[in-house]
Amino acid sequence: MNASGLPTHERIYRRLRDMVLYGDLAPGQAVTLHGLVAQTGVSTTPVREAIRRLTAAGALELRDNRRVAVPLPDAAALAELHNHAFHFTLYGAAQAQVLEPLAEALWLRFGPLGRVICGRLGTARMPDRHDETIAALRARNAEAAAAAIAADIDQGFTLMQAGVDGGGII
Repeated sequence: MNASGLPTHERIYRRLRDMVLYGDLAPGQAVTLHGLVAQTGVSTTPVREAIRRLTAAGALELRDNRRVAVPLPDAAALAELHNHAFHFTLYGAAQAQVLEPLAEALWLRFGPLGRVICGRLGTARMPDRHDETIAALRARNAEAAAAAIAADIDQGFTLMQAGVDGGGII
């Protein structure tokens, strides 16, 4: 255990998970076990265990030559991606104990592509409907909230689809 109270294997899993979620490991970027060991400063065992867990969740994929990479999602799966912080706030507010772990697994798999696209487009081309959704929720207007969420999902899907289909984004 360390100062955070977490065992090393859990601390390393969370660190690598965050590297995937927040774009430190980009989609398609291959890394080696030894490179991750050097980067994290721990032994091979906790890094290997974290890679195993992230691979089982679909957040990483095994490649040749003992490399792993963040997978590039296919077009059909892109419809599942939303803005992480916003949506996890909604999941938390809904106390969705079953939904939250499923959503986290999807975010681990597809979130990195969204980060790449956001980074390349900048926020000017990425207006979201989150403010509209929050205003509708505060006003208790379910129809307006549903419409704002649907528009947000559609916009994100369209931009990511363009990136996957060769629209010059990724």
